[in-house]
Amino acid sequence: MDLVIRDDIKLSDRAKDLHEKMTARESSTLFQQQELKDFVGCSSLNDLMPIVQELLNNNLIKLIKQNNELKFQAVDVAEAQKKSTMTSDEALVYSYIEASGREGIWTKTIKARTNLHQHVVLKCLKSLESQRYVKSVKSVKYPTRKIYMLYNLQPSIDVTGGPWFTDSELDVEFINSLLTIVWRFVSERTYPKGF
Repeated sequence: MDLVIRDDIKLSDRAKDLHEKMTARESSTLFQQQELKDFVGCSSLNDLMPIVQELLNNNLIKLIKQNNELKFQAVDVAEAQKKSTMTSDEALVYSYIEASGREGIWTKTIKARTNLHQHVVLKCLKSLESQRYVKSVKSVKYPTRKIYMLYNLQPSIDVTGGPWFTDSELDVEFINSLLTIVWRFVSERTYPKGF
């Protein structure tokens, strides 16, 4: 019997059961093949593979290579639904942006890694931006580069410059105010009756 998780995602009982057991743990948990076999109650990999393939086809599981070992990570149903609405090119571009994390990724790097034409990459980025899946941010290190990251992420300090920068510009007023406060503190401690 097929169970409908969301609009167009249909899963068998065993696949739904495996996904529920995987998502019951923390979202960043990586699972080994043996753990998946234990969850489902399979004795061999041949029994497990159709279930894993079903989850892969529905974007409900990710394959991750860690220390030359293949591991599995559950994907949230909302995230899987989002990916199922994307074209294959958009999904490819999105996957590289997602992998870049809070550091973001430069459009030229996306083009080089995906091996897509510049026009296709820009079209995908525009579409993903309009759906609020990704956003462009300005980098303090590379002000001329357009860097993309997932919409819900906060850029890292390396990208924004931290408290010393406001809108990608060095915050001179803040730095001068801070210098004045430090100078007063040191002066009062050094010469308590001098001020």
